[in-house]
Amino acid sequence: MDIFFTVVLTFFGIFVPLLGARVLRNHLHESKLLRLREMIHKERLVALERDLPLPDDESDALTELLNGVSAQGAPSAESRAAKYHLIRLVALCLGLTSFLGGIGLTFGLHVQADTSVSGMWGIGLVPSLIGVGLLLFVRLSKNIEKSSAPARSDQ
Repeated sequence: MDIFFTVVLTFFGIFVPLLGARVLRNHLHESKLLRLREMIHKERLVALERDLPLPDDESDALTELLNGVSAQGAPSAESRAAKYHLIRLVALCLGLTSFLGGIGLTFGLHVQADTSVSGMWGIGLVPSLIGVGLLLFVRLSKNIEKSSAPARSDQ
């Protein structure tokens, strides 16, 4: 019976959040595409109403906006910076959650009245130290993100 709960907890603890993250990523990408198409449609309607020439078909620029890839096939600096920022944000959220959850688990196991469970308080150190590692990654990668950000020209 214990192996069943281990498998179920592993499935719901690892695979379901990963699947949810993938679904969320696809949803955000699709909503970005929808907003961009609506903006282009509104621009064309305004141009038609005011008897202005229709906006040029900038398929290369549109492809770059949609995919984050320049016309040469390399990822643009803005898309790289945005992806790097997203990685740091996810690491920060997971690090804080893991660190604080590990502290709570350590404390909860330590104050148990049952001596067989109370002696297992060290298990809570594992997620705490994983959280510390993720928080260190976020802190140490701050300088790398600043150096990889695209330079702005103020003219």
